[in-house]
Amino acid sequence: MEGVFPHFTNGDVTISIGQDIYRLHANRLGSKSLALRSLIEQAGSSGSIHLELIEAGDRYQYGRLVVQSNNTESHEWSQEIHAVWKNMFSTFYGLVLNLESQGEDSITEHCWGLADVAEQLQMKSLLVFSMNIAFAAIGERLFILIAADPISWINVARRVRHVWIFKEALIHIVGNWNEWEEIDMDSLNFDVRDLCEEVHHGLQRQKAMVDRRLVNFFPGTFTNPATNQIESLYANDTHMWIAVTLYRQWLLHQMTGNTHLEHPDSGASFYRSVAAGGPMQSDNNVNSFDLPIPFPAAEADINTIKRRLAQLSEEYAGLVKHLVANNSEYDVAVYGELPYLTCCTINDDDCPWYVKRDESESSLDLSEFDGKNLEQYMVERVNHLLGVLTNAASEDTQMEE
Repeated sequence: MEGVFPHFTNGDVTISIGQDIYRLHANRLGSKSLALRSLIEQAGSSGSIHLELIEAGDRYQYGRLVVQSNNTESHEWSQEIHAVWKNMFSTFYGLVLNLESQGEDSITEHCWGLADVAEQLQMKSLLVFSMNIAFAAIGERLFILIAADPISWINVARRVRHVWIFKEALIHIVGNWNEWEEIDMDSLNFDVRDLCEEVHHGLQRQKAMVDRRLVNFFPGTFTNPATNQIESLYANDTHMWIAVTLYRQWLLHQMTGNTHLEHPDSGASFYRSVAAGGPMQSDNNVNSFDLPIPFPAAEADINTIKRRLAQLSEEYAGLVKHLVANNSEYDVAVYGELPYLTCCTINDDDCPWYVKRDESESSLDLSEFDGKNLEQYMVERVNHLLGVLTNAASEDTQMEE
């Protein structure tokens, strides 16, 4: 292979992107792109093959490659379009993509452009492989960027079917649920929004279950190991009862304040406080609580209650351990905790492009819907949901009978 990208002296295909001229190899292009193979065959094998980028309406926002005609004038393209096509041609030669050619804030827009061109050239799988290498080159900053704009990233991930970026973005969307406006959610594809809502509702059910356990919890020292029941022989520690009362006083104060599920952080600060020790955290002072006993407590009793409260706090912390776990790739140890929970997860096969639809559901690609098709999809979807609800109601009636 003589020369270097993008001007190979032995290249037999010339591609014009405005003023940018590429001399590439027909065999390499045709082996990785069915669309380019077709264009090369159309241009003919004799002589030099010359392709060019032309405007082609809204369907091809980044232009369309065609066989060059004699009367076509050169078109001026934006820097972003030049950068997208240069990166796309780089994928044929295993070169690392420069996703930040237009700046860090434009990476998702650039990836969207690459996906648009990859679909035109029928080489999406090769693009995903090249993107993985480019993402690895960005390093840890990538996870900061995803956390900052997860909706844009999940849209890109769905477009190119990139599993781990899709899962990473979903964690941040669901975790920061209370902060999103309706306009943000409307920018998601229907299948992505449905999945996000499903995971969100699952997380809310987990929180409700944990909340019930928190308010009904008794320490293990009160329980008979043989029967696993609270018995007077084991629950005769007065100091522990006072500690339970103090903890529940703190717990209910937190849950009825503005630090629970309705808070913008969806309860993250509350559950993290429980995990960090509840009223025994360094910024809390147990002495500020009124001890619920009708007589002055000796210093020895106060110290014993504090020890019981510390023991109790450790047991409570175990109840919220899974909620405060960080399942994202964002390094909280280096960059600090995010103001929301990052505990939710999905399996790879939960991604929309892996899910097998029921026969009664539409299998159309929503990204290509026009108004008529979208209306048809919504009618089919409503009919399907009505069928599900009807079946569920029938089953409930049979159970009652």
